[in-house]
Amino acid sequence: MCRARLLDGSIQLAEPDSVCQLDGFTLLFEVLALMLAQRMSFAAVARIVNLSWHRVHAICSPYVELALASANLLDVSTVAIDETSCRRGHEYLTLVADVQTRRVAFVTAGSDAKTIEGFAAYLSQHHGAPEQVTFVSIDMSPAFIKNVEEHLPNARLPFDRFHTVAHASKALDTVRRQQQKADTELKGMRWLLLKDTNKLNLAQLTDHGALVG
Repeated sequence: MCRARLLDGSIQLAEPDSVCQLDGFTLLFEVLALMLAQRMSFAAVARIVNLSWHRVHAICSPYVELALASANLLDVSTVAIDETSCRRGHEYLTLVADVQTRRVAFVTAGSDAKTIEGFAAYLSQHHGAPEQVTFVSIDMSPAFIKNVEEHLPNARLPFDRFHTVAHASKALDTVRRQQQKADTELKGMRWLLLKDTNKLNLAQLTDHGALVG
């Protein structure tokens, strides 16, 4: 509740529609918890404010729901999509980040191709449209590629640097293993070939130059 002065000068108690206070917490305390939660995990916030993880989650959840309900994705055109594990084992979340604003635009459980369809639907529900997305950075999963082409029809697919380098490094090492059978001098040269040449010392550069010609 807050005190509001009316036009006639009288004072009246009122509660704004956007306030979702829990019993026992002031609005300022909730603001503190929200500010901390923007920078750290709920577990870390809980230790600082001397509450349980569940109480911190209960404080933040209503405000997260308000933010999601008012999300405006009208200007989202370039996104990066990747999955991450959320618990021990094989439980995953898929995250979609707006590359231009460097903010998370969409999160959903799972890591299968249906997450792309879910993001397209989410765009339509928040003032956007699947057709507005022009660039999508993803890994090289055939299922992801197919679903981006289907549900984000105007998007080009620049593959992210991490997965591109990982595939190139794996291919290089596969060739090295094959060639090593014919040329034993290649044995033990794995990291020399994979390492950034700018980080090689003089002896390593000499060996590298002899290998690549």
